[in-house]
Amino acid sequence: MLIVPALTTLLAVLNEGYAWGATSPLLLACGALAVILLMLLIRCEARADVPLIELKLFGQRAFTAGNLAGLLSYATLFGLFFLMPFILVRAYRDSILAAGLRLCIVPLMIGVVAPIGGALYDKRGARLPTVLGMVICVGALSMLGAVLEDARDSLPAVMLALAVFGIGQGLFVSPNNSAIVAAAPANLTGEAGGLLNVARSLGVSLGVAAASSLLAWRLAALTGSGHNTLHANSRQLLSAGQDVIALLGSFAAIAGAISLAQTTFSTRKA
Repeated sequence: MLIVPALTTLLAVLNEGYAWGATSPLLLACGALAVILLMLLIRCEARADVPLIELKLFGQRAFTAGNLAGLLSYATLFGLFFLMPFILVRAYRDSILAAGLRLCIVPLMIGVVAPIGGALYDKRGARLPTVLGMVICVGALSMLGAVLEDARDSLPAVMLALAVFGIGQGLFVSPNNSAIVAAAPANLTGEAGGLLNVARSLGVSLGVAAASSLLAWRLAALTGSGHNTLHANSRQLLSAGQDVIALLGSFAAIAGAISLAQTTFSTRKA
């Protein structure tokens, strides 16, 4: 019974934290409540005869590291999905429909490349595709941050960066998910898949919350008035967007480092 209120309060903090304010009593109360509920959840699950969550799964290094890397990967992906419509519509003057169609390049490339990532996992294990995927994502985000300009001439470069980013995500997701499930005991694969989906949902919330909070904070600093994206000019929006892209790049870099460290450890242990 504790898992629903625990995750609900945690997601509320992630999604509404900036809107409430860092010193808001509501934010502090929800944050404290989330911590208390999560601690109670862990305690109850550790004592339960038939636990809802098998905590021994998190004793598997590959399982824990894979979920953490996956969480950061989804935070990167959905943080970018949150940011780019503002950039395309406000800075590049795309219509809402055109901006949405441009962003389709990311899931399209993920779908095309995901089978390749799965094949690499079957032949080489998780290390190569997961680390390579996040390295490609970091490179794509670096390129994207560098080519953002207040001119439609840079749109082809933006689209190329988004396509490369999709390639990186496609290489990462399938092998990482497979490695997570493979790390679980055979009788707990269903539960491992469920926890994988929880980590994915938390990553989505973290990415949107982090991107929106940083974007709003940087725009407030650049405009000097606390105005939102509708009041900022295109140069201010691009500058703030580059900061958000740098943050998302750090998420991808950490995910890649976790994948590298985990697979290196597993290889040495074996």
